[in-house]
This record gives sequence, structure tokens and C-alpha cells, in this order.
Amino acid sequence: MKKRAMAIAAAFALTMSMGMGAAAKDDLVIAEMMDCGTLAPTGPTVEMRSDITYQVYEGLFRYGYNMEMTPQLATSWEQTDPTHITFHLREGVKYHDGRDFTAKDVLFTLKLNCEDANTSGVITYLDLDNCEAPDDYTVILAFTQPNAFNLTKLGSLNIVNEEAYNESSDGMATNPVGTGPYKFESSIPGVSYTFTANEDYWGGAPEEIKKVTFNVIAEDSQRTNALQAGEIDFNKSLQISDIEYISGMDDFTVVSKPAFNTECVFFNMTENSPFASKELRQAVGYAIDNTAMNAAGYDNLYIPATGPWSSGMADYNAEWTNEMYEAQNMDKAKELVQEAGIPDRTVKIVYGGSSAEEAMTQVLQANLAELGITAEITSVDAGVFWSSMGDPTGWDLSLMSCSAPSGYGLDSMTAFLTGLNFQGWSGEKFDQLKELCNSGAMAENDDERMEKTKELWDLIEEEVPIYGMVYLTNTCAFDSRLENFQIADQFSFCVKDLSFAD
Repeated sequence: MKKRAMAIAAAFALTMSMGMGAAAKDDLVIAEMMDCGTLAPTGPTVEMRSDITYQVYEGLFRYGYNMEMTPQLATSWEQTDPTHITFHLREGVKYHDGRDFTAKDVLFTLKLNCEDANTSGVITYLDLDNCEAPDDYTVILAFTQPNAFNLTKLGSLNIVNEEAYNESSDGMATNPVGTGPYKFESSIPGVSYTFTANEDYWGGAPEEIKKVTFNVIAEDSQRTNALQAGEIDFNKSLQISDIEYISGMDDFTVVSKPAFNTECVFFNMTENSPFASKELRQAVGYAIDNTAMNAAGYDNLYIPATGPWSSGMADYNAEWTNEMYEAQNMDKAKELVQEAGIPDRTVKIVYGGSSAEEAMTQVLQANLAELGITAEITSVDAGVFWSSMGDPTGWDLSLMSCSAPSGYGLDSMTAFLTGLNFQGWSGEKFDQLKELCNSGAMAENDDERMEKTKELWDLIEEEVPIYGMVYLTNTCAFDSRLENFQIADQFSFCVKDLSFAD
């Protein structure tokens, strides 16, 4: 009798495994190429961190599918006058710890962004002292001046509760508390981060994916191997050499999208660096071969840059050309170096650890050698890369991608060159740059804005605080059973909307 019962149980189990009543997979494993560095609501813009915070925190609104402005903790908003925006907030929202969301949390979050150099570009013209919350579900934001991007910049806010934030010993760097559809469960910093469904989510608990884990796999080929082995479901950064290979497999789906990002060389323009010399900066620009950079970093699958911001930006104009970008010109570069003088010390090149940037720094090092300039290369962990850029004695040239949530080059340059100003630029030309950024953003119509934007483009190409090398493309690959994937924001995703086929 016992043997017969065991046989019946085995048969039942086999039937279930063949699909009768089998449950769909409800956990998702995502591989990212770099560690997030911090899970705090403010901090450096690292791709893994952005992907995680998109699931855990919420803002007044987010850029959703097709870059549309999607209400989150605000249900609506209106520009009440040129320097004030009123937000009407969602009621009944609770944080992961059970606290209620109210208007004072918005003001506190804005204060955090004002205090963090990494996010100062989000609130460039915010007049925090005159922002107010007339009741628990209304916020009136004040700005020091009209600006086309005052609203759009706010799409990257991660709103938190003041009491919960202050109770955290590390500013929520390791244990974030937001209002989003997923909440923090556990982590092994630098290895993996796990989140579970927020069953009390105001928008309805995630129905399909109940657990999502983000794994850090820095080596490109290891991410591809892990995908094929079934160890991960989603490779957020498919290496270029594997695109065609993985695309040919029925088990996987590959998605590519032109990015808003431009891989740039940033120049240290302070007295601490030889690149305080405009002529020396121009020399590097002429010495760089953007086609070679595209080949070295991206196997020629991306687009050699023709200017300081991406062709994906709304205010890019292919007719704006400059001879510095047309082709490598070593004769012109050497002429400028002789005019400026060869640096009397080894210059320092830093980058944030990606394999593409590693290859590009080696090409840059060789270009500099042709000019008689000796350079050393240092890799800096992505999580602390931006803070390291704040030390003008630690670098001369830096490789970094720059972009803007709004999708406008004018906004990107305002954030990176005037807000962050890693390069330490100052003086008459810098003041001119700030004025162009300001007047362009305050322009009353598109024609006037594009006129100011063209002047800004020309000034950047003349002064060379940065030099654009490659316009990037984002490519990911995932298990073909994963359904409903759409690109949100610039290149993120909403885990809540995903599901696995049975």
C-alpha cells in the first residue's frame, strides 16, 4: 500500500511539472555591469543605482514609457506663474515602513538634493526658502527665475520621509525606504541587492514578479555566460561583440536604443592642471580620432561624435560642424602643443571602471604620447567616481558619459558644465557659458532657444571644457519568456509590469 501511494504521488508531481497548474516564475534576476555604490535617495548617477531606485523610490512624476511624464506621488501640477509650480499630491500613500507620505516629505527631499553636489543640477534655480506646503497634499515650488527645465529636472527626485531618513545611520545608503512597488530585503554590497514586492503599494501590489535581485557582474562575457546558463534572466548591458550572437538565439530577446549619452573627455581647467591651457585642450581634441575611439570601446557599433552632446538629444543639429570633429589632425594638434608647451609632468587620466572606457583611455594615452605628453591611467570605482572628480589634484583628463533626463543638450551642458563643473572652469568665458545656458533656458520660443543653443555649442567647441567622442547606444538581452518589457525613462524598466510566460 505504501509503495502504491508513493507511485500515485510521483505521478501527480509529474503531471504538475508538465504544466497542469504549474506556476509561472515569479522572481527576476538582473545583471548589471557596475555596483550601485549607494542606495540613498541622492548620490551619483550610476546605471545600477538608477535601475534600483526606479523600483524602490518614487518622485512627483517619472519619465515612463516613450519618455512621457507619468504622475507618481503627484497626481497633477500646473505652472501658476513663470516662477511657481503647484503640485497636487496623492493621498493615502504609505512608505515601506508604514509612515504616511505628505507634502513635507517633498520639501525635505528637495533640501537633500540642494545639499548633495551630485544632484545640484536637479534644483538649479529652486528657491527652497520660498517653497511651501499649504496643506498635507499640496506643494508650491518657487524658483529664482523662469527656466524651460525647472519642471523636467524634477523627474529624478527620490522622495523620502524626513524621520525615517534621519533614523538611518547612513542616510539610507544600505537600507532604503521609499514608497515604490518594491522594498529592500537584503544586500551583499558589490555583489547583489534583493528586493521584494510591496504588498501595500498604493498602485496595487506587484502581481507577477514578487522578488527581484540585482547582481553585479563586471566582466562582460560573464554576464553573457550567466544569461545562457540561466543564472540570470536579464543582462542589462550586453557586450557589443555578443549582440549578433545572442540575437540569433530563440531563447533570448535583444533590445537596443540610441542613448542620450555622449562619452566625453573632461578637462581639468584649474591651475592644478596643464589643461588650464585652451590650446592644450584643443590639441587633445584634434589628436583624438573618434572613429578609432568607437572601434576601441564599442567595436564600431555606435556613432562617432560630431560635437559635445548626443545626436539623440532634441536640440542636436547635424549641420553644426567643427573641423576638430571632422577627422584626426595630428599636425594641427602638434602645432597647438608647441604653442602651449609640453607639460613638464605626467598627466593623470581617470575613468569609472568600464571595459569600454578602459580601452578608450589606452587609445587616448597613445594619442597623447604622439604629442610628447606622458600620461598614466587610473581606474576609479564607479560608486565614488563623481566624488573623486571633486579633487582637482587627482586628475587631469577624465572619461565620463554625460546626459540629461530632459533629453536636451542645453540642459545637459547646464548640469555638467555649470552645475557640477568638475572641470573647475571660471573666468570671463565661463560667465559667458552660464549666461548662454541661462538665456537659452529662459527663451520665450523655440527659435530663440535654438539660437542661444547654437552659440553655446560653438563656445564649448572653442573652449573645449569637454570633448565628445562617441554617441552611445544601450543594449540589453533577456530571457524570451519575460513578457511586457518596455524601455522606461532613458533606458530603465518597471519590474512591476513584467511577467514570465507559464
